[in-house]
Amino acid sequence: MSASLHRSFLATVEQVERLSPSFVRVHLGGEDLRSFGDTCLDQRIKLVLPRQGTPEDPFGGLPEGDEWYLEWRRLPVEERNVFRTYTPAGVDRAAGRLAVDLVVHGDTGPGSRWALSVAAGEPVMVVGPDATVPGHELAGVEWTPGSARRFLLAGDETAVPALVNILSALPPHATGQAFLEVPVEEDVREVAHPPGVDLVWLPRGVGSAHGERLLEAVAGSLAVHPGGRPVEDPTGGGAPDVVDDPEAVPWEVASVEDDDLAYAWMAAESGAVKALRRHLVGERGWDRRQIAFMGYWKQGVSQV
Repeated sequence: MSASLHRSFLATVEQVERLSPSFVRVHLGGEDLRSFGDTCLDQRIKLVLPRQGTPEDPFGGLPEGDEWYLEWRRLPVEERNVFRTYTPAGVDRAAGRLAVDLVVHGDTGPGSRWALSVAAGEPVMVVGPDATVPGHELAGVEWTPGSARRFLLAGDETAVPALVNILSALPPHATGQAFLEVPVEEDVREVAHPPGVDLVWLPRGVGSAHGERLLEAVAGSLAVHPGGRPVEDPTGGGAPDVVDDPEAVPWEVASVEDDDLAYAWMAAESGAVKALRRHLVGERGWDRRQIAFMGYWKQGVSQV
């Protein structure tokens, strides 16, 4: 049996940094992190929070291996550690350090509460890529642009950590547009990106729904053409599409084999990415095979 690409890493909080009103960066350290994969990009990891009332072993009984999530679901609720999904903001394997950016929104969820109250010295468990196992580089990564040179990037605050990684990793010759919706103006920050990629921040402010400004901006100022030949039926011959199912959480990856074609990567609230994808395919002539889109969360539904 091949080794699992993911495993649990025990770490300690070293520093908590407030980046802006809506973002906190938690710096973690520990010898175990010297084997933590450093792909970053949009790689998904889990922060597993300590179980309350168990100071001696706050992560006791946490399942391991490829079936850990199913085993976690079988545990009694009182024996489950709470966890949430995030993206690494930076990994320094030599130093045994990991940084993670968390969106905070007051006392409205366990991840936000933890980020706003955690202090240096406290323990946390991270489930992430094991750098000692071949193939770990792509575990949990949906950024697969293939040979694309033109890009359309779009996401809300939950996708900002991934988009920041992606923008900084684009080749210098890349062109395109990136739209980042955040809660308030103070969340806007400097981000490294190629000069040919137009970066547009979209503070939501009071009165706008999640994804509203994102859709308005893409629909009103999109300049990235899909490229290639016109697609007679961009929906794929009438095949069922996840955007037609109101209950489905959209999650599709894409890869471009022709460097004349553009590549789109979009992640946000479930309904927002469905609307964005529908606009690109139905009104802009994009082939849906050029679009990676992920519902990072769904309004009114727990992340787990």
